[in-house]
Amino acid sequence: MAMKLLLVDDHGLFRGGLRLLLGAMQRDLEILEADSCGEALALMQQHLDIRLCLIDLTLRGENGMSVIALLKDINPAVVTVIVSGDERPATIVAALDAGAMGYVPKSVSPEIMVQALQLVLAGGIYLPSSLLESNQQQSESEESADSKLVGLTERQLQVLQCLLRGWPNKLICRDLNISDNTLKGHLAAIYRTLDVKSRTQAVIAAGRLGLRVGLEGVIQ
Repeated sequence: MAMKLLLVDDHGLFRGGLRLLLGAMQRDLEILEADSCGEALALMQQHLDIRLCLIDLTLRGENGMSVIALLKDINPAVVTVIVSGDERPATIVAALDAGAMGYVPKSVSPEIMVQALQLVLAGGIYLPSSLLESNQQQSESEESADSKLVGLTERQLQVLQCLLRGWPNKLICRDLNISDNTLKGHLAAIYRTLDVKSRTQAVIAAGRLGLRVGLEGVIQ
């Protein structure tokens, strides 16, 4: 069964280029396109099985950042990744804070764009190298995910999965049937293990470690 992917960008030429790249990389894709927040939300309502959404930040004067939460309200399982010409670190961090699972600058070379999209399609987290290098020491990047996450319980790994998908606390509690206090305890353990202090730092750390979140919801 083909995986459904939504491209949200108001430049038809760029959408066409991404469609060609994606189609060449993975044949079992059904690609939908939207050029505005309103059209993106309408398509999400019609196709609740969309698993991945690539979003530009500037959509006919609208802020693509705001559509991330709206898309997740309709379909909590959707994975959102920003593809934007804005490379400011503050913007990238804001996108992660909003629930994006990755950020691909439009200025990257065609080769890097292909690698980034391949990683995203495989459930990986793509972030600009400059952001990754500025947030952790280089030596830590050499650690494997398995060695870094030793000690986390199965439930804490499930919480980490939800965290990386941009889910808010309320949704995580409901999906895993746990209390808010229990969730806070799990988050504390995850942050301690990853040596971070926030959700955004956890996503950045996950990117460095090469963690992959399956588009059907399973950490690989």
